[in-house]
Amino acid sequence: MDSLAGALLMHVGMHELQNEFFAQRQPLTKVKKEAIYHHPEKSAKILKLAGLSKQHRLNIILQHRERT
Repeated sequence: MDSLAGALLMHVGMHELQNEFFAQRQPLTKVKKEAIYHHPEKSAKILKLAGLSKQHRLNIILQHRERT
């Protein structure tokens, strides 16, 4: 169940960029690649502020990485 929760929550930190990335036709800039690379940390921070306190679930989210 914890892996499922992590999988469902790992992209929370990307929500602000989703529409922008969807509409983009050019290759990603270095800044946007960095935003993708660091979104697990942003996701964990958002979820922790929202009340997710189980560290092992936050660790699942923090271990997620995109290939950029």
